[in-house]
Amino acid sequence: MKKTILSILIAILALFVCSSSFALRKLKDLSDGLPAGVKVYKYQSDDRRAIFYVAEMDRRYFPAVQFRTSVARGRILGRATVRDMVQNAKKNGKTVLVAVNASFGELGGSYAGVIHNLHIQNDRVISPPNRYACFGVTKSGEFLMDEVKMETFIKVAGTKIRVNGLNEEQKNYRSVVLYTPKFGSSTRTRDGYEIAVSATAPLTSNHKSIFTVTEVRNSGNTPIPKGGFVISARRGSNAEKLLSRLKVGDQGEITSSFQPKKWDNVVQAIGGNSRLVKQGKLCNNGHRGHNWKKDDPRTALGYNDKKLFLMVVDGRQSGYSNGMSYSDVARAMMELGATEAMNLDGGSSSTFIVQDHVVNRPSGGKERDVLNAVFITFDKTPQ
Repeated sequence: MKKTILSILIAILALFVCSSSFALRKLKDLSDGLPAGVKVYKYQSDDRRAIFYVAEMDRRYFPAVQFRTSVARGRILGRATVRDMVQNAKKNGKTVLVAVNASFGELGGSYAGVIHNLHIQNDRVISPPNRYACFGVTKSGEFLMDEVKMETFIKVAGTKIRVNGLNEEQKNYRSVVLYTPKFGSSTRTRDGYEIAVSATAPLTSNHKSIFTVTEVRNSGNTPIPKGGFVISARRGSNAEKLLSRLKVGDQGEITSSFQPKKWDNVVQAIGGNSRLVKQGKLCNNGHRGHNWKKDDPRTALGYNDKKLFLMVVDGRQSGYSNGMSYSDVARAMMELGATEAMNLDGGSSSTFIVQDHVVNRPSGGKERDVLNAVFITFDKTPQ
């Protein structure tokens, strides 16, 4: 009887160890030429199923070393490789040390490039949050990870209208969509009532500005003014009735805020899908994406009070690297020291760039055009 009880206890202990730890083997240091505060390593899982790459950013070196976001081609519509985004950042004076792919979204069709979660770049809100995990950085360098809510309202003629779409396709459940210059040259809508407006400020996470109507169109595909927005109302909605009363020269107000309230101070942010690690523990109640139990290429982001971690896992390449499941990535993040982590877009999109070079092996055999990316940048003379 005692032997039976002992055997059960050993089995339970073994199961606990296997489910809460993930052994890693460091294969190579790829940090040569990088400034202090940034390290890059190549790893292999101890079971030899996966090869992956990790960038570590030491938070003590902020603001010289920073986390930044980048949208493909400088706008929502269209896609680009991560390396193309790095080159574009260089043209704009940024020194990008490490870059990886980021969010999920529309990869094809007339709205290819639309991001399915939050994207904030240099204080400007480019894509809204959905109900899944987001990572943000405040102006002072504080890190945040939450499921975030954004509330945007338009006030005209004493009436407030809720905006339920930002830089995305006008659909039945989105009666009002706001389009900013970061979407593209025009709204690409096929119908609806739209007004173009000039605004006193770009859309930010804690926003309030006065706008002036510059154009009224009883149709879609309105050009987006560089210094303003387009407000698009679905045909037959109450918002259409209200907007149809406006004429050129009329004024209104746009306000926007985030919940939790601390997100009002975020200047760089990215959205993923599943929360992998929360307060140092495996997060098992988050959203699970397609094939989350399967070994696949993965991209993930994590952090603790000392470091930021960017991880890319190679996969779908028998004999080299099979990939990881969501839980594998979570346990690897915890082994690295992350207390918070979330999953980003994976599969053929997973790309890891170090100093302009692709160091991983994308599963499609080459870099894929993606929607956006996240960077670790360096500035010798930060402001």
